Amino acid sequence: MKVKALRDRLSSHDSEDARKLDELLEKVDEAELSELLAAISPSISKLATSVSRRKKAAEESRAAIASLAGELEQVKHDNAAFEAVVDRIKKLKTVKVLEASEIASRFLGEHKVFKSKPEALKAILKRQIADKRASDRQASTSGIF
Repeated sequence: MKVKALRDRLSSHDSEDARKLDELLEKVDEAELSELLAAISPSISKLATSVSRRKKAAEESRAAIASLAGELEQVKHDNAAFEAVVDRIKKLKTVKVLEASEIASRFLGEHKVFKSKPEALKAILKRQIADKRASDRQASTSGIF
């Protein structure tokens, strides 16, 4: 099968990606499809490895975010433990701005994008302090009524 035959099949798809692929393949119209596959196979293998690594890293990142947000939720009534978790998040090199924003969003219960990791951590600490005050206030007044 010639590459031209593959291009003819691609032409029925009306998308930008199909058009770009068609333009690329046009350069090798007369080549056999087996020649094309042999030429691009190593590059596709590298691409597949790269995609797999990114997917695995994204899954690990999601798991770490969920774990850290869960830890914050568990220790929110213990100031020392809470600050220890926040300090650990602060020191983790794998937690960048996007991850810190996601952790903060999960803890705060609202979606907000932060411009920096310290800003996200500050919002987490601010909420924990407010929640702790409210909890203490409620505990001190609950015995009155």
